[in-house]
Amino acid sequence: MQTRAIPDGYTFNSGVLSDSIHKAHTDAETARQASVDAQEKSDVWRNGWTANTGPVYPYGLVQHRANPDGYTYNNGVLSDSILKAHTDAETARQASVDAQEKSDAWRNGFTANTGPVLSLQQKYSKNPADADTYATTVNTLGDSLKERQDKYYARVLWGNESQEQADAWRAVPYTPTQKDLGLAAMQRQAIPDGYTFNNGVLSDHIKKTHTDAETARQASVDAQEASDAWRKGSTPNSGPVIVYAQNPTDHDTYGTTVGTQADVLSAKQKVYQDKIDWGL
Repeated sequence: MQTRAIPDGYTFNSGVLSDSIHKAHTDAETARQASVDAQEKSDVWRNGWTANTGPVYPYGLVQHRANPDGYTYNNGVLSDSILKAHTDAETARQASVDAQEKSDAWRNGFTANTGPVLSLQQKYSKNPADADTYATTVNTLGDSLKERQDKYYARVLWGNESQEQADAWRAVPYTPTQKDLGLAAMQRQAIPDGYTFNNGVLSDHIKKTHTDAETARQASVDAQEASDAWRKGSTPNSGPVIVYAQNPTDHDTYGTTVGTQADVLSAKQKVYQDKIDWGL
């Protein structure tokens, strides 16, 4: 790295920088011009005409020379264009308004060939002379909703009061007696071997409960078996029982069914993948 510049280092370094900038601009301009030349060459067919077309009008990106006061001229052209666009829009709007007004002429009064014009007021309006006044409609609706709300709130209060009256007895404290609890006839002192006696009573009770439950279960099974008797084989009035299982020899094996389905899906997937590989 050069630490000390030459005696006139500023001039030298400035010249190097100037040359570098000039070279960068020259290279950029050369590349731009080459691009323009290539584009112009590729657009040669656009200049002139062919046997099947009329003359080709060149719409290249060439800026024509404006008159000496080009800014004023172009600004005037832009102003005229904007004014024309707005004028055309306003003309179209006014024409639409006029057409609508003309088409709505029948709404005003009636003609000799028609009956009276039916009032297209809001449904259920009680004031035909004021059928489309927003404030009147809103106020009427507000009064109606308030009346319904007041009636509903009155019913709620009445229901709450009725419930409170019905629940008044719940506020009175209640202490059950021995008789209420079924303890009046209870033996306060057990027999000398009370544990054995009470354990036997409990054991008998549990056994009876289980026995009754098993009896009921067995009765249900027997009843179901009796109702299913017709399912076995066939009767003189019917044909053979049709088996709707997928595999009569193994119709209720979940693993077999799932395995079979898995094999079928795997085979279909392989065929589909082969078609993809072959580009079908």
